[in-house]
Amino acid sequence: MEGGEGQGRKPPKVTRRLFIKALGGTAGGAAAGVVLGGFLASQKDRPKSSPQIISPEVLVPTPRPTEVPPVKLPAQYTALFENANDTEKLEAKKMVEEEMLFYRNRGDYKEIVAQSSAWTPIVKEAATLLGFRHDSPVPKLLPALIFVESEGVASAKNPKSGAEGLCQIKQGTARDMFKRLIREYESKKSVGIKTALDKIAFNHDRTINLTDPFTNVALSLEYLDFSLNYFPNTGLGFWAFHLGLGNGIQAVAAWAGIGLLEGKQMVEDIKVYERAGGVLDKVSALVRKSKLNVVNLLGSDAVVERLKKIDAFNDNTEKYTARIGAAAMLLS
Repeated sequence: MEGGEGQGRKPPKVTRRLFIKALGGTAGGAAAGVVLGGFLASQKDRPKSSPQIISPEVLVPTPRPTEVPPVKLPAQYTALFENANDTEKLEAKKMVEEEMLFYRNRGDYKEIVAQSSAWTPIVKEAATLLGFRHDSPVPKLLPALIFVESEGVASAKNPKSGAEGLCQIKQGTARDMFKRLIREYESKKSVGIKTALDKIAFNHDRTINLTDPFTNVALSLEYLDFSLNYFPNTGLGFWAFHLGLGNGIQAVAAWAGIGLLEGKQMVEDIKVYERAGGVLDKVSALVRKSKLNVVNLLGSDAVVERLKKIDAFNDNTEKYTARIGAAAMLLS
């Protein structure tokens, strides 16, 4: 038998090149399988110590380094983590699930869900009057913000910060947003904005009545719209709503390597009409260029250190956006 062991001939040494050449010379995958199968069968009875035996490991592809599989976030809160890569989405999803578990372990969470979702019609009314697009994630996520900020209690007040109402905003912020709405009406002559302005409630001392649900919701939506001009990322906009515009600017400044004092000057400049536009352009450009989101921003040691220096870092700073996402899931 030609090439057989009966004639005392040693089979040819199988090299990688010879093996690949044998496969390449066959017609199609089936023929390649015959060649490979026949060759392995011929080696079956050889001593295991033979250097001519092809080790099975040679035929197994080398495993690739572990990669994060594509992550799809639930539609209820995916907008909060736009621009996030798969690793960041995986981290966000884990954080949201932890917050959901935290809320569900509360004995009154169903009551909070009912109280918060009850204001959805007012949110829709205010959003329509103010001209929010029907596909905007901001009004859709506002009931979740109400859940986190006040648990749906319209009369809620924070004695420490002075924030009030469903979305927990302050008198100074409310006044600024009321003036902003007036300027928008004067510019656009929108019937919807005029109707919203007429529905804003005031107290006897002419302060804004932030315990009035429509007033609180309308001015909070306006503030979120204002915040998103500086931070053109839904999650960052909601995060800055809670943290404060100035603290949000300091966070982005730290990310960009801008020093603490220069960051403080940027915060001061937003109070001056002639300079505010420059700060807005600078901060929004940094967010867009770097594709910033809450996860990668707070993943920066420089940002965390800056927020600690200005006394703006706590448990809620890290988990706020995840809590909004958890609330959105519970309300859906």
